[in-house]
Amino acid sequence: MGMPPIAYLLRWRMALAKDELTQGARSIGEIAYAIGFQSSSAFTTSFTRMVGCSPKRYAQQARKTTTLA
Repeated sequence: MGMPPIAYLLRWRMALAKDELTQGARSIGEIAYAIGFQSSSAFTTSFTRMVGCSPKRYAQQARKTTTLA
């Protein structure tokens, strides 16, 4: 893996979240709880720190890209 287990777990959770946000079938709160966060606020903070934008903005950009493709 090349990284501490907790860092690997966080990256895995964010990869799952990105997939969910791209599909657009669940709310941000539902995604947060599904991947193991206790609140959508904690998820949003962590996601923004790792990805560089909020989950809402990521979902909007992903849908825009999918629509244009």
